[in-house]
This record gives sequence, structure tokens and C-alpha cells, in this order.
Amino acid sequence: MLKKESLKFNLAMNMIRTGSNLLFPIVVFPYVVRVLGVEGISLYDTANSLIGYLTIIASLGVGIYGVREIGRVKEDSVKRSTALKELLTINTLAAIVTYVFLLFFLYFSDNQHLNTKVVLVLSLLIFFTSLSADWYFVGVEKQAFITIRGVIIKVVIVMMVFLFVNDKSDLLIYATLMMLLIAITSLVNIYFLVPVFKVKAVDFNLKKHIGPMVSSLLINSCVSYFGLLDVVILSEMGAGDEIAYYTLPLRVFKIVSVVITSTSMVFLPRVAGLLSSDKTAFDKINRESISFILFTSLGFALFLFTFSGKIIQLFGGTQFADSALSLKVLAFTLIGACFTNLMTFQVFYSQQKSKAINLFYLSCIVLNILIIVLGYKHFGYIIIAYSYLASIFILALLQGLYNRFYTKNMLFEVEQLKYILAFALSILLSLLIKNVYLSTVISAITYLLILKLTKEKLVFGLLDSKLLKRNKK
Repeated sequence: MLKKESLKFNLAMNMIRTGSNLLFPIVVFPYVVRVLGVEGISLYDTANSLIGYLTIIASLGVGIYGVREIGRVKEDSVKRSTALKELLTINTLAAIVTYVFLLFFLYFSDNQHLNTKVVLVLSLLIFFTSLSADWYFVGVEKQAFITIRGVIIKVVIVMMVFLFVNDKSDLLIYATLMMLLIAITSLVNIYFLVPVFKVKAVDFNLKKHIGPMVSSLLINSCVSYFGLLDVVILSEMGAGDEIAYYTLPLRVFKIVSVVITSTSMVFLPRVAGLLSSDKTAFDKINRESISFILFTSLGFALFLFTFSGKIIQLFGGTQFADSALSLKVLAFTLIGACFTNLMTFQVFYSQQKSKAINLFYLSCIVLNILIIVLGYKHFGYIIIAYSYLASIFILALLQGLYNRFYTKNMLFEVEQLKYILAFALSILLSLLIKNVYLSTVISAITYLLILKLTKEKLVFGLLDSKLLKRNKK
């Protein structure tokens, strides 16, 4: 039987890992952007977006499906080993098919913004990601292993970037190092999975996973469309170097959103089990998660909006000054994206509501594509940011209505309106103050002060109870 790590410990490890994920790009990207320039970053991001999306397809949705399945059988070593072998076999076959498709695509594509050499180097991510089995370690709730491994590898890669990426001509080297980040992770995972592989599998059956994995793939593909395939669509329309003016703030957006939404994967193994055994606890965890998402996403959105110009200057320098508007739009998008991510994975997916999830996402993707195609000639690359914002908030609305009238989970309460009120007043105040630094500080203080005065329960309530206990001692 596996030793069960506490949920608090898993959350702590998850926060450390996401903190390292936050620190890695903050250290690396400003340097790389200045070295490779607008053209180099555009070429890399276009290739990376294509490979990123193909990698998701090759994974067949195992990232979320594997977490759920391993979580269900984590107490049985034989069933765990069997599930691991079955899912890795399917992933390997899918990776081969995807790679063949990529080669045909490159042969027939006339997209001048796709650097073939960069694409081929990054394409190795398709195989290494398929073999990494990170989902296994999440499923057995071994957050410490994932965290320590990830931090060590990132430190090594950071040092190599500063040593070997020194000129615009080093684009291929940078792509190779980013590929190695995943490749080394996969090899380390495989090494530690050897004892699991040695356990004899029983009732080996690939067929039973195909349907659920395809369903999970559709969810993952839809969720990952934003920020990946929409970038490829923009490049196909001839955006060229303009792509970097969107993808740079998009990097900042993704860094923050990953930090906020990473708790969903920590909670998924637990909520999947609670649904059938304790519906009240299921609703309580999800309700508190939504409150936490609102508190953090609105706070970060406020910071990104008020400090957008300085953030862009930090990451890209003056050559990316025009990207500040994209970051302001993405700041609002962050709120909807974090909410929909939690609803998708922690609430609906744990209840196996895959059809509804896919229907909502596909509808919003169609809307997103229409906005980009119809609006690009009139608004330029910035239309992709506005299309993301519009699509994600319509998605949030659809999910909220579906939960209200069909699943009827008790997830929302009046208390949560405090976060929105505090955010709205803080944004209005920031618009009245012209000095960027003063505006950021005062709006942040206002946001926290309003929540404190309105006796917000989740964060300030927890802090107050901790302080009260400490004073009694």
C-alpha cells in the first residue's frame, strides 16, 4: 500500500513546484527575448505552438485521464502497474501516428513563419512527453518527487541557456535546450518507474481506455486551443513578426494562470473519490476552490492590468512596448480562464461530464476563430487577445448556467461577490491615478482592504483564526 501524503503537504509541494515554474521564465525569458529578438521569438513561438498542440493530441488526454485512473487504483500495485503499461502503450502508438502526420504537414506546408529545423528539434517533445508519465506520480499523490525533480532539472537548463544562447543565430540551441527540459524529465521518470514496470500486469486491455481517453483528448485539445492553435492560425493568416507582440504577454499570462490553476490537479484525485461517497464534502472543496480562484485571479489580474507596461519592459524591453495592450486584455482574460479551468477539471470532469465540456469549448472555439478571421484585417494581431477574452467569458457563462440548471452542485455563494466588488473598485481607482507605481500599490491595498473590511472568510478568515490561536498560546 502506498503511503498517503496529506492534502496540505501535496498543496505545499505543488506551490513550490509552481513557484519554480514561475521563476524559470522570469529568469530565462527576458534574457532570451533580448538575445533572439522579435523575429527569433516569433519563429520559436510559432513552432512551439504547433508542436505543443500536436503533443496534446499525441497524449490522447492521458494527462487528466491518467491522474483519475491511477488515483482510483493507487492502493493496488498490480492494478497500478497494469494501468501504467496500458496507458503508456497507447501513448507511444499515438505519438508515432502524430509524428508521421507532422512530417506530411511540413512537406506540404508553405508557411514561411515555420522554421523547419526548429520544428523538427521541438518535435522530439511529442515522444518524450508521451513517455514521461507525470500523470502517474500525480495520481499516486507523490508531489514531493515531482517537485524536487523539476526544480533540479530547471536549474541545470537555466545555466545552459545563459552559457550557450548568446546570439540571434542561437535559436536552434535554445529550442534544443527547451526540448531537453522535457526529455531529461521523461528519462528520470522512466528510471523511477522501473519497479512499477516489474510488477506483472493482469487483464491487459487497451480497448477499455480508448473511449475515455478520446473524450479526455477532446477536452484537453479544446482547453489547449487557446494560446496554441489560435497562434498557429494567426501565423497562417500572415501575421509574421507580429506574433511575438502577442505571445510575449501570453507567456506572462500562462505563467500566472498555471500558478493559480495548478491546485485543480492536486484536488482531482480526492474529489473524484468524494463525489460518490460524500457529496457535501465534494461541494465544499469545490466551493472553497472557486473562492480561492477568485481571490488569486482577481488579485493577479489587477496587478497585470496596472503594471502591464513595466512587466513588458522587464520581459522584452522597449522593442515590445506595443505588447502592453495585449497584456491588459489578457489580465481580464485571466479571471475567466482560471474559473473555467477549475470548473472543467475539478468539477465537471470529476463527474464525467465530458460531452458538456466539449460542446461548450467547441462552441467558443468556433466563435474565437470567427472573430480572428473577420477581425484581423481591421485590428491586426491584437484581435487574438480580444477574441480570447470574449470566448473565455462566454464559456464561463455557459458552464455557470449548466451547473445551475443541470448538475446542481452547490458551488456559489453571495460571499464570493466580495471579490468581484473589491476588484471593480480597485480597477476604477487605478484608472484615476496616473503614476504606474502608485497606481499599482494603492489598487492592491484597496483590493485587500475591502476584503478585510467585508470579513472575507477563506483567506482573511483563515489568517485571523491562526493569529487568534497564536495569541491564546
